[in-house]
Amino acid sequence: MAHENGRKPKDDTPLGESLIKKNLITRPQLRQALSAQEKYRQPIGKVMIQLGLISEKDLTALLSEQLGIPHISLDEVHVDQEVLKLVPRHFAKRFMLVPVKKEGKVLTIVMENPRDLMAIDTVQLTTGCEVKTVLGRSTEIKKAIRKYYPQGSEDEEDDGTVLGKGVVTAKEEEVSEKETVPARVTYLDREPTINTGLPKKDYSQMQLQDLLEEMTARNASDIYLSAGKPPYLRVNGILVMLNLPPLKGTDIERLMGRLITEREREIFDKRKSYDISFESGDLGRFRMNIAQQTGTLACAIRHVTRDIPDLDELGVPPVAKELISHPNGLVIITGPNGSGKSTTIASLIEYVNGRTRCRIITIEDPIEYIHQSRKAIVQQREFGYDTLTFAEAVKQVARQDPDIVMVGEMRDLATMKASMTLAEAGYLVLSTLHTGDATHAVSRIVDSFPSEQQVNVRIQLSRILVGVVAQKLLPKADGTGRVLATEVMSINPAIQTLIRWNNLHQLRMVIETSREAGMHTMDQALLELFKSGEISKQVLLENVTDRGVLNA
Repeated sequence: MAHENGRKPKDDTPLGESLIKKNLITRPQLRQALSAQEKYRQPIGKVMIQLGLISEKDLTALLSEQLGIPHISLDEVHVDQEVLKLVPRHFAKRFMLVPVKKEGKVLTIVMENPRDLMAIDTVQLTTGCEVKTVLGRSTEIKKAIRKYYPQGSEDEEDDGTVLGKGVVTAKEEEVSEKETVPARVTYLDREPTINTGLPKKDYSQMQLQDLLEEMTARNASDIYLSAGKPPYLRVNGILVMLNLPPLKGTDIERLMGRLITEREREIFDKRKSYDISFESGDLGRFRMNIAQQTGTLACAIRHVTRDIPDLDELGVPPVAKELISHPNGLVIITGPNGSGKSTTIASLIEYVNGRTRCRIITIEDPIEYIHQSRKAIVQQREFGYDTLTFAEAVKQVARQDPDIVMVGEMRDLATMKASMTLAEAGYLVLSTLHTGDATHAVSRIVDSFPSEQQVNVRIQLSRILVGVVAQKLLPKADGTGRVLATEVMSINPAIQTLIRWNNLHQLRMVIETSREAGMHTMDQALLELFKSGEISKQVLLENVTDRGVLNA
């Protein structure tokens, strides 16, 4: 645990309000900074410095007071050269920190962000010391790194891996041919495993950062931790076990504990499940779900790339660009868990962001992809932090005067009602569902309402629905990754009539026969992927619902 000596109680007053109380800024200046922050997606303190509203010195002093963490000026501190050797240059630069002194087993480090738990954990692991954090100014830390760590230092490794016990090195990350993941787990005689360079004796030597580095080194999309089993990765859609001992509940508690604030822990204790997102240095962003399982913690962590893929790069059909270009209505992206819905929606938003001057508001749980405002102004709100419920957030979002609203998931009846009302009021609403195809997306919405309301719901849905894109990710035939398979239904008079009169079973036929309008069924897409050699016949047969399409 980090050393807590000299800590003062934290002040939870928002930074902007604290600056106003100290007469360092005015309320109009705070509004100016908040507007700029919304556009540039940077910490509010940095935005104020860039706008010239406050000095870095004032910001550091106030943050020190708020966090209860002492601050120093690196220009006035003598740094022990022997202490510098404990932390490699690339790590100091990556996490914006400088070690300044070591007293017994306590190492003092000056940090720009003393709340970076990943950095603190890794310093503790690699040095074997307890860590005492001190707040420092960004410019002074950069200056100190240039001064004390000459380029080409022997402690620096170009591969970006941290040198020290329990941390994967580049050589250890190489996968031998014997460890190559098989194409399909279903037909294996034994469970596929991957050897790691991580310590195998116990998890006390390991930090969550180590597992995240292992995950990214293997190009895994997810890692799963549950008591009684070793960690599992999902590589190209396939579950692969890491060659490590089974986890205990206390291991997971310790690995997760540093990421969860007291407030988040209270919410978890009430709901027994919680979603958060976080960044880990240059590894990127991660989304984590923590849940209770037989009295212990279990978690699933997904790697989210910082760069938002292009729609064409993802393989999203061109007609999706037409759907997102509508001035109002409801666009639904549907599919099972792990089918890439969040990535598709993020790409759709980014497509508009780069081309249209408009205002986009997202309501997410949690925020996965960070959108930098380009031609559009993108404002992102996170469930649990910026809003208490999805439904209330959707109801109130009209007051923010958006053009497009993205609702992360229509997870309950209240959110569905609010989203449909918003679409009918003249806004374009994007959201997701968990269904296998477009037809079931429509029936899922209708069936969520009481039976006496379903006639009116079908009429409303026939008016507001712009289109549905159903999708799933399938393993490529060459084993190099996964490919997107889609079904597209865009609204036309025939589909409107079928929805209105509850003839949903006929929707598939209209989709099948409307190829010229950009529509196609999932089975048609699967057949095209097979014919082009992107998926194997085995994958085709496992996923096709109508074998008759094979004769088409």
